[in-house]
Amino acid sequence: MERYYDVPMANNGTPMLVENEPIYTPNRKRVPRRVGVPDFDIKAALALRHELATYIPRSEVEEIHDIVMSEVEEIQPGCVSIIVGGYRRGKNQSNDVDIVITHPNLRNGGDHVKSLRRRVIQRLYERDLVTHLAHQAGFHAQDSSLRHSLETALTVFILPTKDGKKGLHRRLDLIFAAPEAYWSAVLGWTGSKMFERDLRLWAKEEK
Repeated sequence: MERYYDVPMANNGTPMLVENEPIYTPNRKRVPRRVGVPDFDIKAALALRHELATYIPRSEVEEIHDIVMSEVEEIQPGCVSIIVGGYRRGKNQSNDVDIVITHPNLRNGGDHVKSLRRRVIQRLYERDLVTHLAHQAGFHAQDSSLRHSLETALTVFILPTKDGKKGLHRRLDLIFAAPEAYWSAVLGWTGSKMFERDLRLWAKEEK
């Protein structure tokens, strides 16, 4: 149910936008704040299936990363990130974009990351960069002294229109990791599945 937490629903079950805290244009004109990212339902999946099946070149992966981290910097200065998945394995084209994000402060970086997912997704939606939210998940260690956490958001992203050319919708997975979990997340989301399987087998044998 977490995936629906921030999505206000109309009577017919479709996501809707409501007015929450006001935001302002540079001339102080009050405009409504967009609240609630639409769910990536079957209707959206069918409508965007061709775009989402199109491979993403490395240059576009990097452009998406730069835009996302520019918005993250506005919300929580000092965060660092790395592009993982097929891109980190050296592929010239990717099926989606995977970004692991953390804050390097070992003392309280976990606290900064813990509330970052919701704010980043909402900001990207308000900027017309994220169009749908497919799934959210989170893990928090039982030992609160470790502040060990991972939070993920599987979204649909679209680059801003450039020179009259509209971008394609792309799958964008954001992984928010506490500093203690950062490199584990990088390893886990870099893949490949075969490597991860072999790594687990090796770990079992060594244990």
